[in-house]
Amino acid sequence: MKRTDARPSSGFTIVELMVAMALMIILTGVIIFIFAKVRDVTLYTEAQAQVFANARYAMDQIAQDFSGMIKTIDMEPFQDLEDQNTRMRNSHADPYEDKFDPLGGPHEERYDYSPTIREGYYTKTVRGHKIIHSADKIYFKTIATEKGRPVEGFVNYYLDEVDQERPILRRRFQWFDRERKVFLPDPARLDDVCYFVTDFKIEFYYVPYRGKSNERQGAGMWLSPIKAHERGIRDPDPRAETFVFNYHFDDRLRAGLDLEASGRGKLNVNPRDGYRATFTTTSKFPFPQLVPGDRIFIYEQVPKKPPGQIPWIVDQELTIAEIGPSGVIYFVERVIVKPEGNDTPPPVLSCNYRAGFLPSALRVTIQIKDHRAEAIRTISRVFRVMSG
Repeated sequence: MKRTDARPSSGFTIVELMVAMALMIILTGVIIFIFAKVRDVTLYTEAQAQVFANARYAMDQIAQDFSGMIKTIDMEPFQDLEDQNTRMRNSHADPYEDKFDPLGGPHEERYDYSPTIREGYYTKTVRGHKIIHSADKIYFKTIATEKGRPVEGFVNYYLDEVDQERPILRRRFQWFDRERKVFLPDPARLDDVCYFVTDFKIEFYYVPYRGKSNERQGAGMWLSPIKAHERGIRDPDPRAETFVFNYHFDDRLRAGLDLEASGRGKLNVNPRDGYRATFTTTSKFPFPQLVPGDRIFIYEQVPKKPPGQIPWIVDQELTIAEIGPSGVIYFVERVIVKPEGNDTPPPVLSCNYRAGFLPSALRVTIQIKDHRAEAIRTISRVFRVMSG
């Protein structure tokens, strides 16, 4: 008689297998989820690092150009001509002179006497919503290095290809060879400073008028050209401590300003004192952005005089010796006048003036994204303008 083994056969039941498979699927899903999150965090971190690296490079390039910005009233090259009213060459660009502007800067249609900031915008539709982006431009003269030697170059920063997926912050550079009288390089060099820049904003530092007591009346503020215009700041502005500016508008959402002081003024001459003169603007502007040692270009608008009449004032640059609190400027040099015949010039002579200056600081704000638009950052930096 055979014995039968009463022990059950080894193995897993169908229920045990289903439970094990479910646990394995859950565990695998958790592991995949963790790895996916780690990958996303890694990619986002790398995107952030790339965004900051690109922004840092752009800001460093801008800082290098801003550090050598030149204070000038004759920024672009011009032809210094004589005219039929015996006006001699004066080494300055006059409004009635023939000039040329082949640089293609922000204002191709006109001569730029001084650095300019141009405020602009563009719109993009994202998921049915219109988003307004800043697209400012700045155009100035600076000391740059070209082939190992310093040159006075013309630099223009602006956004390009804003209708594409990767807008570009570009730098346009060209300099004028005075000996050969040509622009180099030709055509101008375009540098792609940074890709995926969606916004480029430029503001200047403004301090309210100090008053006759030479004291500030309020803290400084950051303004764009449009904000400055909305606040009623005009040229010349008796409330401006940092500088005054000339406006030009293209349309409702675009404005620009020139970094220069210009307008009408009066020379009080004293023939008995060797034509020592004091100068005041029409609005008694105190010129707080200028200091002793700076220079003002004084000239008389010839076309406003009858044909053939010789102007009293000889175009000249005068060095500031002292600026009184009421806006009276005393010069180091004697004023050169041209008496008509034996006549003595009147004690007060109307004239035009231009004075170059720069703001003490500029603030640049850029919004930049990575190529997948996963990391979008807004970065601002304040640049001190050394020449200002």
